[in-house]
Amino acid sequence: VLLVGEAGSGKSRLLEEFVAADDGRVIVDARPGDSTLPLALAARVTRVIAARFPTVTEATAWSRLTAVLPGFGKSAPPATAQRPQRLGTEIGSVLKAAAVAGFSGLVVDDLQYSDPSSIEVLTEVAESAGLESIRWLFASRPPEGAEAVRSLSAVRDTWHAEERQVQGVRVRSTTLPG
Repeated sequence: VLLVGEAGSGKSRLLEEFVAADDGRVIVDARPGDSTLPLALAARVTRVIAARFPTVTEATAWSRLTAVLPGFGKSAPPATAQRPQRLGTEIGSVLKAAAVAGFSGLVVDDLQYSDPSSIEVLTEVAESAGLESIRWLFASRPPEGAEAVRSLSAVRDTWHAEERQVQGVRVRSTTLPG
């Protein structure tokens, strides 16, 4: 699901209630400035999942991820680091390990702040086989500026979407292909 609404329209409260209804759901916020740091949101998602489901650090993909994602205390990845498509496979492996430990949903708030690489990676992960039981919920303010429009369009265009209004918030229900 992709929620789009103005600031103060209740998106974050709705997300918090969704997460509170199931211990296996986690919420991650994109932050101002993320759009200038490639893979900032993807790295934050990975850290939050690992903090909530520590057994994921035993997954084979974990060491590869921490070597290339920002903020894991490693030196900056080389210019030839894995492309986001490869990272999607690795993050998908970590989320599958988390699902075994009870992970059931990823909620991303303030998607308007995200970097395009993270949007690309998370979209790939959401479509990957083996994660069909995971619920995905994204929220954003209406896009401002060309980059924000492109980022949200990537999410909307990838998934079949049905749009409707719920208490003044535009709700786009999405069904992943397949």
